[in-house]
Amino acid sequence: MSALSLHPAPTVPLIRLERVSLTFDAGIVVALKDIDLSVYPTERIAALGHSGSGKTSLVNVMGGCDRASSGRVYWKGEELSHWSDWTRLRGIEIGIVFQDFLLLPALTAVENVEMAMVCRGVLQRERARRAAALLDEVGLGDRLSHLPNALSGGERQRVSIARSIANGPALLLADEPTGNLDTANAALVMDLLFRIQRDRGMAMLLVTHDESLAARCDRRIRLRDGRIVEDTSGSLETEGRR
Repeated sequence: MSALSLHPAPTVPLIRLERVSLTFDAGIVVALKDIDLSVYPTERIAALGHSGSGKTSLVNVMGGCDRASSGRVYWKGEELSHWSDWTRLRGIEIGIVFQDFLLLPALTAVENVEMAMVCRGVLQRERARRAAALLDEVGLGDRLSHLPNALSGGERQRVSIARSIANGPALLLADEPTGNLDTANAALVMDLLFRIQRDRGMAMLLVTHDESLAARCDRRIRLRDGRIVEDTSGSLETEGRR
């Protein structure tokens, strides 16, 4: 039985893109072209493709970092017709793990995670408690007061993961999360990311070049020149998701 059959998709997608395009320089540069994509709750999707194929642009549109030049984006069946609609989603309903960590260098590990909760109006004491618990969950309970430059690459990415899930998002976007890590740290981070996604019941779109990581997903999409040229459902694993 495939992982997909264990988690049947509900009728309404979590997020849906309809004929979405993204262009720059007055349309000269085409990053995405006529993208149709639906992501359902708890679904794990791998996005594959060569550099420049549009993978990061897809993440940026789905995370509200870039506004689509044309097409429509829906969240739980409601169209996000205004740029302000993304305000309530970014960092709350949608979490993003970046390749480059993007931690604030002057803040400690726990303070970096706390920052994600400021937009929700969580009181400082509660922010600190939650952030410490999240860092403990990712194996950094003894690194709370460390600045980013005192952490290894793998540790910094684990802080980034803790920050991305601080508000309990329904969708996690991971853009080449191990791109700056060595092999050993990359394996640890990906096992952690898959476990958190599974245990918390989030949907996840994982941008990766690694076919073995893609095989751990319910579904694989492949991009080329800004278009989705392949969409394959069904994990290669036979005993559920790891």
